[in-house]
Amino acid sequence: EKFLGTWCVLLSFSFIWPQVWRVVRHDTSHGISPFGLMHGIVGSALWLSYGILQSDTAVWFSNTSFCIAQSIIIAIT
Repeated sequence: EKFLGTWCVLLSFSFIWPQVWRVVRHDTSHGISPFGLMHGIVGSALWLSYGILQSDTAVWFSNTSFCIAQSIIIAIT
């Protein structure tokens, strides 16, 4: 279970943070759907709540990171 949790956290980071770096570096979120961003942040907030309630460190850690990343993108949008 720990291996799977670690693997999922690493995948989560590898998918969202490159997008954040691109948005910050180019100072534009061109091509990124605002609806998709809002959908993603709401879904992550719900999963974060689940992770906290279940005391699942991997779930709350990856979703906290995802919420922060999405917030950065939304701020630049």
